[in-house]
Amino acid sequence: VAAALVVAAALAKEIGITMLGCMIAADVVLVPVVVTGSYDDHHTTQSDAFCCGGAAAAVAAAAAAAASPPAPPSFLRRFYRLVSWAVAEEPKCMRIAALAVVGVGYVRLRSWVAVDQLVRIYRKVENPIAFSQSPLERLLSTGHLHARYAGLLLWPLHLSADWSFECVPMISRLSDLRNALTAALYTYLTVVLIAARPWGLVTTWCRAAAAVMAAGQEESGGKKAAAKTKEEEEEEEALRLWAARWRLFVVAGLFVGPFVPASNVLFYVGTFIGERLLYFPSIGFCLLVSELLSGVLLWAAGDNEATGDTQPPTRVAAAEGAATADSASAGARASGQSGGEADTGDGASVGVAAAAGGPAAADGTIAGQCPSRGSSAVRAGGGCAATRDRLVAMRRIRTAATYAVIAAVLVFYAVRTWQRNWDWRTEEALFESAGRVCPTSAKVQLNLGILQRRRGDQSAALRHFRRARTIEPGYCEPGYWIGISLVNSGDPQSGVVELESALGCKYVAADALKALHTIYSVLHSNSPKDPNHVLGWGRLLLRPELRQLAQGCDTVERAALMAAQLGDVQGVASAVHLCKEALQQQQLRDELLVGLRGRDTGEAEAGGPGLVSDALTPVSPADGPEGPMQRCLEARRPVYHAIATAVSLGRRLSDSPRVLAQMYKYVRQLDTMPYCRLSSSSSSAYPLEGTATATPAHMHLIHTIQSTSPEDPWLQAEWGRTLNAVGRTQEASVHLSVAAMLLNRELPRLQTGQGSAVRSLAAGGGAPVGATEALEGIATALEDTARLRQGKECELWGQVLETRRMLATIAGGERPGGGEAREVARHLAAAWEAEAEMRRRRPPCETSV
Repeated sequence: VAAALVVAAALAKEIGITMLGCMIAADVVLVPVVVTGSYDDHHTTQSDAFCCGGAAAAVAAAAAAAASPPAPPSFLRRFYRLVSWAVAEEPKCMRIAALAVVGVGYVRLRSWVAVDQLVRIYRKVENPIAFSQSPLERLLSTGHLHARYAGLLLWPLHLSADWSFECVPMISRLSDLRNALTAALYTYLTVVLIAARPWGLVTTWCRAAAAVMAAGQEESGGKKAAAKTKEEEEEEEALRLWAARWRLFVVAGLFVGPFVPASNVLFYVGTFIGERLLYFPSIGFCLLVSELLSGVLLWAAGDNEATGDTQPPTRVAAAEGAATADSASAGARASGQSGGEADTGDGASVGVAAAAGGPAAADGTIAGQCPSRGSSAVRAGGGCAATRDRLVAMRRIRTAATYAVIAAVLVFYAVRTWQRNWDWRTEEALFESAGRVCPTSAKVQLNLGILQRRRGDQSAALRHFRRARTIEPGYCEPGYWIGISLVNSGDPQSGVVELESALGCKYVAADALKALHTIYSVLHSNSPKDPNHVLGWGRLLLRPELRQLAQGCDTVERAALMAAQLGDVQGVASAVHLCKEALQQQQLRDELLVGLRGRDTGEAEAGGPGLVSDALTPVSPADGPEGPMQRCLEARRPVYHAIATAVSLGRRLSDSPRVLAQMYKYVRQLDTMPYCRLSSSSSSAYPLEGTATATPAHMHLIHTIQSTSPEDPWLQAEWGRTLNAVGRTQEASVHLSVAAMLLNRELPRLQTGQGSAVRSLAAGGGAPVGATEALEGIATALEDTARLRQGKECELWGQVLETRRMLATIAGGERPGGGEAREVARHLAAAWEAEAEMRRRRPPCETSV
């Protein structure tokens, strides 16, 4: 049941598993080793009580050995006796084994669930010991850390919610006076260890095993039992040893043991000093303090026999403790140890003794004391009465002073507890108290700055943030808060610089990006035609650590288009180069990862030392997004440049043949690069204020040109396809229908030989559109409209069918050749598809075929 409760405690908090060590320590140090049983062939019965690891044994011989000594048992028989004793006779052996199995099982289970049990995500600001390059500094600082923990328990005057770097400076020199605290702590632990004589525990276990294995043998030439020592001296020694071992158990099992996981000895932890880590060790500390206070109170009471009392307090306490081991004490005074040897070892084996002091004189006096009341010495003269009165007065003064000191200590602890509870009332009070205790802590200064920001004092907040960064330059969080405070203080330029630097800090990168997004959105809304704000935001998104390459390129191209509309040719070139460079760098990184993965895979297959990491996922540049994005950028770049040149020359976009030619060329390329209509990023977490979410650069470009030439059917059709690509099907249907209508309006003019105002897409706008090209455009626009299923599908597919038949007839009537035959087959296939779509309608569409 106890082991199950320990596991339950460990599941709630890992430190609970240390109770298994506490239970094992109690069994080893405090619980007696008992040897009871009949093992020999002559039924010789022995009863040994090895209490508290001592060597004294209570042996009762049942019968004398036979005239002829029996043959010694074999080794296997001795070993069998030892195992039988450990399993059946000595219960604590099985308890220790069971607790060890539970502990190992818990560790294995945790390793299986958590894989890596150590805390590895810590920085110098959390635990500077792990980052020290000097072994001496790590050793001295770790020892001083333990002394500071003990000091917090002993004298909790200065408490802080955060002890991070550099609240407690590191110790790098042996001459540092703080090493005295470490020496004092470890001296106390050493004294506790030596006073308990732990080597006697090993001796006890060895003698117990020897007694079990040697049962039934006659000892020839063995030593006689040692002469009895004085009963009082033996019992006093046993009492002192038992108290020392009890103290060792408390120190090892309830004070040091629960603290070991957080001590930075076995492994480094993610905190330097944490007061919460002392909750469990404080149990052992309280027990040690209570023992100390009881001893002080007994010392203050003094020897009451000097005042005429018949029972001194020390003897009362000893008599009460003696009841726990009367039988063992009696057995220890008996002769006839196993093997014939005398008990010369551990005096604590007899348990807690009961008496202390020498024999009384015949007249009732104690050696070195005044006679008791009613004795002959007192009746003979009253000279000792004055001495007794002085002793009584001194004892009373000493008792009063002792109680006063203890009361003062208790009052101090109570008042300090009350004050500390008030520190935890609010977050402000907590960190203000931490600032008084740890003014040199970087984290405390950061939190104080945050508190000042909440109060609206930006200048005070900046002082705290800058001091935090001065204490530890590698502490990156203050940069974000400095940037925010500078922006709120009216210095946005310096604040933006700090926030951009904070993007490299993974702990505040997301918050810094949100803050920068807000700033750039405000700047863009105040100056919607200024491309610099959009370009600045796009440059941030292109940073490798943000992994926003697609969205960054869309934003940069948006800035390039804005610069082109202002006639800034250089601005267009800068923006396009920025995106192109980011794409090339990302492509190089992908190629490097592919190369590393290929090399490591080859080494692994060959049995080489290469390490294959799952994090290095093979990404082929041909399959990655960088290649298509770069091709789309190169296809749009001439259009941006043509727009910028036309605007710089004062021309309208609709009147610029170069803009129209570059635009038509780009639209034709979309037949082989339809992915350019979409952004590579499916969603945008940070769109600038006034811009659409996840708007592709292609969409901005088409809308800009199409809005200046609304009568251009090719741009209308492309705008409809772009809207369809982003899910706006109803609007797409309208624009595709308008494109078909504009082309259909030109057919009568073309049939009569009149010139058309619509320019040829195939000729790049250099010539009027022809009848065949117009019919092809009409058929394509109608097919795209019908596939959107926005109504009138039968009518649309019927028009497609008629148009495709007309195109097949025109293609067949031209000069015979391979190209014309292929055109006829293509149009007939499209006509059959239209007819099949009409038949798939429910009810089927009427057809003349």
